[in-house]
Amino acid sequence: MSKWVVANIKMNKTDTEVKEYAIKIKKFLKKCDLNIAVCPSFVSVPTAVSILKKSKILVGSQNIAAEEQGAYTGEVSAKMLSDIGAQVAIIGHSERRRYYGETDEVVNKKILMAQSQNILPVVCLVYDGGEGYQTDLERQLEIVLKGVDTSKKIIFALEPVWAIGTGKVMANEDIEPAIEITKTYAKHLLGKEPEVLYGGSVNLISVVPMLEMKNCDGFLVGTACKDAFEFSKLCEITANKD
Repeated sequence: MSKWVVANIKMNKTDTEVKEYAIKIKKFLKKCDLNIAVCPSFVSVPTAVSILKKSKILVGSQNIAAEEQGAYTGEVSAKMLSDIGAQVAIIGHSERRRYYGETDEVVNKKILMAQSQNILPVVCLVYDGGEGYQTDLERQLEIVLKGVDTSKKIIFALEPVWAIGTGKVMANEDIEPAIEITKTYAKHLLGKEPEVLYGGSVNLISVVPMLEMKNCDGFLVGTACKDAFEFSKLCEITANKD
């Protein structure tokens, strides 16, 4: 089974820059045997879709509304995203939780909205790696998966809160147990074992030892995805190890 690499471009790149970026990665990753998704800002999703639609690279959003429609100024619904070609949505990223107060209950509603439009949710789970983190991960899973359609695919991304954008990376021996806990408990709730990614200062250097993990299904990449060449090399390294 091919690994996943999901690019979270965050609030970087104008629409013109996304166009240039998409053209480059389409060329660089033409023969890369990997599941790849690129998530630019909302305004650039149509641009990325138009360039990458004939490639194997999926295009997604960095967020999704928790409501179907209505008086929610500034929000973008699942139906709107599906209509412009988005296939993936990052949901519950640690920055959404930290800066915008998103709770596990909100994340749950967003998963349901994504599923209603056949958008693949990449659901972020946050943890600090300290004592009791197993209980915390299981609690998050119980809430975010309430009422979801278990027949549809859901991917998880583990985010240690102190590693996002800091350059600090957890050791494999700390990541692997957290992935195993997530897979085991999610399987209990979903009836099938999901794919679990790791997110947190993943780059060309840090990814090499992480590829030795037996249970990691890929990576959610932030800073290292901003440069098309660097992101493409990271994908190639991951694919060659797969």
